[in-house]
Amino acid sequence: MKMGLERGLRERIPEIQEVIQALPESPPLDEEQIEIILSGVRPFLEVAGGNIHVEKFNQDGLLDTYILLKMDGRSGSLKSVRKEIQQRLLRHFMIAGLRIEWADEAGLRGM
Repeated sequence: MKMGLERGLRERIPEIQEVIQALPESPPLDEEQIEIILSGVRPFLEVAGGNIHVEKFNQDGLLDTYILLKMDGRSGSLKSVRKEIQQRLLRHFMIAGLRIEWADEAGLRGM
């Protein structure tokens, strides 16, 4: 797809020297920014008698960046709720290799 787009641009605008993909700036990955995202989901979880909080947060290099979350209540067992929270965090931070883990599943993987 990149080559097709690049080729099309070069054909229409011959002065183009190089085509570079630029990612938008994402906010810094810290607990405050994580809480901003989680505060948008908490009201929905509280309706079902649940809550969510950050159990652990690690940013040691590019390959070992993860957020460990813990959900309480009935909504914590719903995969669709977990997937939505995971997608919101990944869209907000846009960091390659960022992993979102769940406290009840992390023990099974040896985290």
